[in-house]
Amino acid sequence: MGARTRRFASLGSSSGRATAVVVCAVMLLAGCGGSGGSATDASTPVIRGDVATTSALTVSGDTTTAAVGTPIALTSAGGTGTDPVKYETASAGCKVTDSSLTATAPGTCVVTATQGAQTGTASFTFAIPLTLSSSLTVNGTPATAAVGTAMVLTSAGGTGTGAVTYATTSTGCLVSGTSLTATAAGTCAVTATQGAQTGTATTFTAATSSLTVTGTPATAAVGTSIALKSAGGTGTEAVKYETASAGCKVTDSSVTATAAGTCVVTATQGGQTGTATFTFTEAPLTMESDEFYVSGTPLDGIAGEPIALFLKGKPGSGSVDFTTTTVGCTVSGSSLTRSTPGDCSVYATQGGIRSLKVSLFPFRASGSAIVAPMYKYPPTGCPSWRAILSPLSAAPRPGMEAGYQDSYDLSGRWSPFFCGDYWIPGGWDDTGWDLQLRGRTVEFAGWNTEKDGSGVAFTPNVPALIPTPRQNIRVYAQWRTCCTVSFEAGEGSGSMSPMTGSVNSNVTLPKVSFTRPGYAATEWKETKASLSMQCVYSCPEGLRLASWPASSPLWLNRSYVLQPIWEPAWTVTFDGNGGTLGAAAQMPPEVFLFKLPGRLDQNQFTRSGYQFTGWNTKADGTGTAYSQRQVMTPPSDITLYAQWSIKNGYTVSFDANGGTGTQPSPLTSAGGSSVTAPAGSGYTRPGQQFAGWNTAANGT
Repeated sequence: MGARTRRFASLGSSSGRATAVVVCAVMLLAGCGGSGGSATDASTPVIRGDVATTSALTVSGDTTTAAVGTPIALTSAGGTGTDPVKYETASAGCKVTDSSLTATAPGTCVVTATQGAQTGTASFTFAIPLTLSSSLTVNGTPATAAVGTAMVLTSAGGTGTGAVTYATTSTGCLVSGTSLTATAAGTCAVTATQGAQTGTATTFTAATSSLTVTGTPATAAVGTSIALKSAGGTGTEAVKYETASAGCKVTDSSVTATAAGTCVVTATQGGQTGTATFTFTEAPLTMESDEFYVSGTPLDGIAGEPIALFLKGKPGSGSVDFTTTTVGCTVSGSSLTRSTPGDCSVYATQGGIRSLKVSLFPFRASGSAIVAPMYKYPPTGCPSWRAILSPLSAAPRPGMEAGYQDSYDLSGRWSPFFCGDYWIPGGWDDTGWDLQLRGRTVEFAGWNTEKDGSGVAFTPNVPALIPTPRQNIRVYAQWRTCCTVSFEAGEGSGSMSPMTGSVNSNVTLPKVSFTRPGYAATEWKETKASLSMQCVYSCPEGLRLASWPASSPLWLNRSYVLQPIWEPAWTVTFDGNGGTLGAAAQMPPEVFLFKLPGRLDQNQFTRSGYQFTGWNTKADGTGTAYSQRQVMTPPSDITLYAQWSIKNGYTVSFDANGGTGTQPSPLTSAGGSSVTAPAGSGYTRPGQQFAGWNTAANGT
């Protein structure tokens, strides 16, 4: 063993621990390539420490915090290796490219640097602080829009790279993509989001276009209507019109009034409203004249064919308007038509004056037997036929004789010629004979093949079969006692007793008591069957269009069957509502013909201790009110109840006086009259029972 060996050997005898140290030291020296003294140096051993100490590998960046999407440049320091440094990250949303670190979302990125077997780590923060980011803002075009109209949303600023999304939590607001709409007026708060960045909430206004109400005309007469119309508004619902003004009524899209004044109308569309005020003035009363009336060509029409109308009498000046008030009849200019058989009532207005007389035009079915050909002289080829008409009956009647006419013949007179299968018997005047008035007590009643009326009867204007084979027949006039005026309801209902009178006398026609809803009659007309007894072929125009006002006299030369001339009308019935009529006072129903405005009749009811204050459609005064003699147009057939206020009246009120229960209504009465106090059975009071009323609480 050399000297170096011996030096280590002398150490090895000390202890096992020392030996280990020595061995380690030997290994360290050998592995690191250290050098000592010379090999021949046998003096004190030498341990060299010339291996360099390891330097830690560290990671840093050009910044420790950056905005999302902005890179951080990575660098390393320390480390003893010679290999290139490699950077890596396992953090979500973080990415290392070479020596650059980026993040797609705010958070922390942990980066590991590796150099050989040596590693180092560092953490970097990515965020979007307002101080580092461009603000994300929201815009809308337009910034204010009508309800239901879309606003287009856009954004500006922001540092993110993703798509911008929009949202709203405002009630009634809706975002679809980049479109904002509202279902009601108000504001919508919209938030834009781009990645993790949220834009400033911006408020947009959903405005409404004003809902306005107009009417045509803006001012109208009482009883006429104003057509309502709305404009503007942004809702999609139907517009509803309403009024709370007294005496005003809205039906669908029109407003009417029962009295002069103003009507405030409110239009509602969804949650939007608009109002307007309309004025109604007292309607002018219609002037009437009996100096002209309506005539036509022909006077008897055929269903489906027109009658040409014109004025007769003494018409005034100005344009003429013809009006029919009969359902099923139509007037166009001066042409009157009806598609089905029936009568048409027509009146005329000229220069604001209406004809007092209402003319009646009958229409018969086309091709009906009533239009069977009748000729004064038979045409060529006509298998003509006619009857012999005789005025004589089985026995002379008191006061009946034939008047003397040119070529009269008491033994008989030929009827006109008839072609076809039917003949139409005429009335008495069609024969050309007259009847005297003085002393006569009978009237013509039709025809019969026997003088005593036991044969075949024929009624004027009722078609009858011509005998086969065609042989001429003789018919005899029939007679009955005169005179009777009978009444038929026509299109109305009810019954009226007939009237009787003698020839050449007057009777006063009654008022029409028949009823027909929505109609009224103030005149009478003669039925066609009744008139036919007088004439069929030779009726003058005046007789065919004749009418008689109710309560007017009717001169009797024969019997009549009369029907009302029904015209559209509203009838107002008056109720005294506690009032009574004096012995001579009358308050009959008032008729508003043609449903035109009129003035209410003067009140005739009286009530002791009360004074009349007006009319109302309800007895308790909670309906529509009308004043004395007010010009109005009834909304329908109505009853008006008299309203009263007490003269020097008194009111009795009731107090439970510690009890509980239903409070009786106050009682009012005129001075000097009595009232009946309520029973008080609705009151209760613990431990006591109701004992009556007193003017003092303590019963004194």
